[in-house]
Order: sequence, then C-alpha cells, then structure tokens
Amino acid sequence: MKRIGLLFLFIAAGLYSHAQFEIRPLVGINFGNVQEEPDGVSTSAQVGYQIGGNFVIGGRFHLYPGISYNQQVTEYIDDEANVSVDQTIAGIEIPICAGFKFINPEDEDFFNIRAFAGPTLNFHTTTEYSEGFLDDEVDWNDVTWGARVGAGVDLAFLFIDFSYDIGLSDAHDVSEALENFEDTRHNTFLISAGVKLKFGG
Repeated sequence: MKRIGLLFLFIAAGLYSHAQFEIRPLVGINFGNVQEEPDGVSTSAQVGYQIGGNFVIGGRFHLYPGISYNQQVTEYIDDEANVSVDQTIAGIEIPICAGFKFINPEDEDFFNIRAFAGPTLNFHTTTEYSEGFLDDEVDWNDVTWGARVGAGVDLAFLFIDFSYDIGLSDAHDVSEALENFEDTRHNTFLISAGVKLKFGG
C-alpha cells in the first residue's frame, strides 16, 4: 500500500507544474448490494462509509483519481428460516477516473457541475459474514475491480459527489456450501462530500 501512495505522489508532483491541481479530502456514506440475490434469500443494502480523498489534475477536462478506506455492509435474509447475516467488505478503494466540468472553470470558479467515470480497484482488508457464518467455506478474493460513473457539484470551497460503482469481480468464489451464491459482484451507490484545496493553475 505504501507503493500505491508513493505512486500517487509522483503522479501529482509530475503534473503539478503543468496543470491545475486540487486535493479533495472527503467523507461519505454508501449502500452496497449484490447484483443477483441467491435463491431463497433476499438482500438489503445497509449503510456503509468511506473516508479518504480525491485529486483533480487539470482544468475543464481533468483526471480524477482518489484513494479511500471504504466499508460496505449487505444483509442476507433467509425468509424461510427467519435468520439473517451481515456481509462486511472493507478496504482500500482506488478510483481512476476522468472528469469533465460543464462550466469552463476559467470563466466561473465559484460554481460548477461535473461528470466523471473510470475503473476502480479494491484491496480488501476485511471480508466476513457475521456470526462466523461459513467462515471455513468461503474463499474470499483479496482484490476486486469495478467501474464507476458519477456526477458532482462544486460550490466555493466545498463539493459533493454522487457515484455508482458496478462490480466487475466476485467478492468470493462459489463453494459447495454456497452453491446458490453464483454471483457475488456488488453494486454500490456512494455519496461523498468534502473541501477543495487548490494549488497552481
């Protein structure tokens, strides 16, 4: 993880002298759920959170990478047995997005509307079902990929982002004990807000 942090610093330092550069510390909440519910089980997205920061490198067209700690919780409910367990997935999330500001920032720096999209890379540090549910049967994946689309609003030194992550990788492999969990990819809706720290430009 230290190498990833150093990579971001080198990229930022290399582009700093050539373009506008912003650091955007953020906090937010998220709601993550599986793309397909297992047979006989219903699922419900619980409130998760993220804390970290994004970087704006460029002007109207810009790079919008970031790094944050992200925790998602999904509740699995077996209606027939009347039992439920929570699935918790947490770790470091790195979106590598490109963005566009609908208003030219050279003409208007107080207010703007943005759109952004790109891949996300997730390094999981916590992967578990509550109550020790099938701990020995689940083969979790340490790294997963996703695709992010989103929009944001800038107002003075503040910003808010709304984004949707589409899971491209399974959270864990299918086992005999979880044979009806054929699709464990997650989709996540995120709301993040923070401040803009502008340098250069």
